[in-house]
Amino acid sequence: KLKNKLILKKSMKEPKKSTSEKLRESEEKLKDFMEAATEGFLVYDSELILREINDSALRIIGKRRDDVIGKHILEISPGLEKTGRYDEYLNVIKTGKPFYTDDATQPPKFRNIHLSINAFKLIGGLGMIFTDVTERRRAEKKLKEEKEKAQTYLDTAGVILLVLNADQTVQLINRKGCEILKENEDEIIGVNWIDKYIPENNRELVKREYNRFVNGEIKLFKYTEEPLIKKNGEKRIIAWHNRALKNAEGKIVGSLSSGQDITERIEIEQKLKESEEKHRAFMETAKDFMHILDKKGKIIYVNRDFCGYKKEELMKMHIIELIAEETLPSYASELKNLIKNGRINHIDVSCKRKDGTKIVGELSVVAIYKTDGKFNGARGIFKDITERRKAEIKLKESEEKWKALVENSPAHIMLLDREHKILSINRTAPDLTKEEV
Repeated sequence: KLKNKLILKKSMKEPKKSTSEKLRESEEKLKDFMEAATEGFLVYDSELILREINDSALRIIGKRRDDVIGKHILEISPGLEKTGRYDEYLNVIKTGKPFYTDDATQPPKFRNIHLSINAFKLIGGLGMIFTDVTERRRAEKKLKEEKEKAQTYLDTAGVILLVLNADQTVQLINRKGCEILKENEDEIIGVNWIDKYIPENNRELVKREYNRFVNGEIKLFKYTEEPLIKKNGEKRIIAWHNRALKNAEGKIVGSLSSGQDITERIEIEQKLKESEEKHRAFMETAKDFMHILDKKGKIIYVNRDFCGYKKEELMKMHIIELIAEETLPSYASELKNLIKNGRINHIDVSCKRKDGTKIVGELSVVAIYKTDGKFNGARGIFKDITERRKAEIKLKESEEKWKALVENSPAHIMLLDREHKILSINRTAPDLTKEEV
C-alpha cells in the first residue's frame, strides 16, 4: 500500500506530456540515431519521394542534402528501373515484404560504388538502410582473381601438385595429377591417398611414417622417389618434393607435395646402365687396345694393359708418349683431320713399348663432340698387326726369291689357270714375246 501511494504521489507531481511532445521527442531520438549511424538511412514517401537522409548516406553517395531532398528516386538514381530494384521497392510498399540485396552497383553518378541495401515498409512510405561495400567487393574480386590465377598455375603445372590432410586424405590435386592417375578430380578428392595409391608392400610403412610426421616425431623427407599404383594396376615412379603445412598455432595439418613422373627416365637410365655394362664387358675382354682421350690428348680410359704399361700408368700418360718417333709426323697430321672430319680410318702407327721395343698397329679413331659442336676428345682402337706385318715381310721375301729362281731357270716355267690359259711364263718361246704368249 505504501509503495502504491508513493507511485501515485510521484505521478501526481509530474506533468503529463502531450502526444505531440512525445512524437517530437521520438522523431528527435530517431534523427539523432540516424545522424550517429555509419550506415546510410533514407526515408521515402509512398510516391518514392525522398523525405529524409542522414549525413552518412550523403557522404556515401557523394551528394548534398539540397540536391536530393524532395526528389523522386528515379531522379536521384537514373536507370534504376533497368536494375529491377525500382519494382522491388514498389513491391515493398505494396506488400510490406522487405527486400535485401548485397551487391547493388551504382551508376557513375554515385562514384561507381557497391552497396548492400535493406528496404522495408514504413507507415506511409519506404525506409532504406544501406552500407558501402565497395572495398569489400574489391577485396573479394581480388581474392577471386588470385584464386583463379592460382588455379591456372595448378592446372598448367607440368608436375603433380598434391595436398594431403593430417588423416592422409586428399584435399587438393591438380590437373596433371589427374592425368597421370587417369581419374577425375572428384574420384580422388577425399580418398585416403596411401590406401589407394601406395603399393601394398610399402603401404603400412608409409602410413606409419606419415603419422609420425603429423605427430611431430620426425621431419618430412624433402625429396623422395616412390612408386604409386594407378587404377588399372600400372606402376609409376614419382619424384616428390615435400613440405609440411601448419596452421596459425604451428600445428602440422598436412603436407604439400610436387611430384614429377620419372618412370621413363628410370627405365632409360636402367637400359643405359645395362648397355654401359655390356659395352664395358666387351671392351674389357677385347684383344685390341681401346682407349679414350680428352680434348688435350690425355688418356682418361683404357680397357687393358698396353705396351708393357699397367692400366694405372696409362691413365697418367699423354697419347703422344706411346707413339714412335718415326710415326709422329703422320699421326700429328691425322689428328688435325680428326678434329675437322671427325674420324681417322685404319692408319698404320708404330708404338714404343716400355722396354724400348716397338709394335705396329692399325689405328681407328672417332671424335667426341659436346652438344654445342665443340671437339671434346676421342675414342680409339689400336689393333696390333706386328706379327701379321712380319708374316707379310716373310711372304714378300719368299715371293721375291721364288721369282728370282723362276726368272733365272734355264727351263720354261709356266703358270696356268684351271682352263689351261697361261698366266705367266719365265721365258719367251721361239719367235714370241711374253705378252704374246
